[in-house]
Amino acid sequence: MEKQDIGVKDSAPAGENYPRDIIKVRSLTKYFATKAAVNDLNFNLEEKDVFGLIGPNGAGKTTTLRILATVLRKDSGEVIIDDIPLEYDTNHTSLQQIRSRIGFMPDYLGVYDDLLVSEYLDFFARAFYIEEKMRPFVINEALEITGIKELAEREIEGLSRGMKQRLGLARILLHDPKILLLDEPAAGLDPRARVELREIIKGLRKKGKTIIISSHILEDIEDFCNKIGIIEDGHIIKLEDMETLSRQTIKYKICRVMLLKKKEEGKDFLASKPLVKNLVWEEEKLRFDFHGTDEELASLLKEMVKLDFEVLSFSKEKPRLEDVYLKFTERKPIK
Repeated sequence: MEKQDIGVKDSAPAGENYPRDIIKVRSLTKYFATKAAVNDLNFNLEEKDVFGLIGPNGAGKTTTLRILATVLRKDSGEVIIDDIPLEYDTNHTSLQQIRSRIGFMPDYLGVYDDLLVSEYLDFFARAFYIEEKMRPFVINEALEITGIKELAEREIEGLSRGMKQRLGLARILLHDPKILLLDEPAAGLDPRARVELREIIKGLRKKGKTIIISSHILEDIEDFCNKIGIIEDGHIIKLEDMETLSRQTIKYKICRVMLLKKKEEGKDFLASKPLVKNLVWEEEKLRFDFHGTDEELASLLKEMVKLDFEVLSFSKEKPRLEDVYLKFTERKPIK
């Protein structure tokens, strides 16, 4: 497979107002024994990006996040986080500076079940060297952001999986990091907890956080990420914004229309149009692929209204992230 454009760009020309790159990765490599878990990995992320990293098991997602979080040592390559090069000097100066800017939530959340929620967060506030007078404030703010303020005096042992995930997220927010690294945060959550987690992440994006999130749940990633990276065999084969990926996946528009009356006549009308393909009934709606411009689609709808088909609803849909993933990985299933 040919390597794809992965969003690595040169420095912005002097005087031009470009968003600042907050993460730069060049030729990153990590081996376990003789196997390359990360192999010549390259990408840039700008401030406030929410970057979804997707790929099959063993593709290098977790290894990449752990290297960026400084909990795993890279073998070679360059990593620059908020203008700080990731280096392993004897004084650990680089690591300390980067860790102050990073909040890392691993795929397996270790908690101390015999502590209260407030005690757990106070422990980590001390670990982050937050001043004693500031600890109640930052703990309360983290509890509010994650929606678990009422659980402050509850024992962790009695929390649900979803509440423990929120607690883990609250923990990494205590020192107000610029960058959040979330490894499979929705794993094992029920549908309601997943929806609530999505809303929290959207809120963090509005607060200006840069977020990298790996997940196997593509519909979650699709909901809040502005950029997607597909990783395979340790390197990124595609990195684009969602809009660009959608356009590259299919060249037509997927449309659905519901008619109040003259339904069969409406179907015959649409079937007569050269730009309408694959016209089928989906319950009460007509689904079709439209191979024209937005202006041509608008003209088609105006004509339907003029002919008194009484359009109750109309929707134009983008390809799902699953469609995008299958296209660019030669239809290899995500596991």
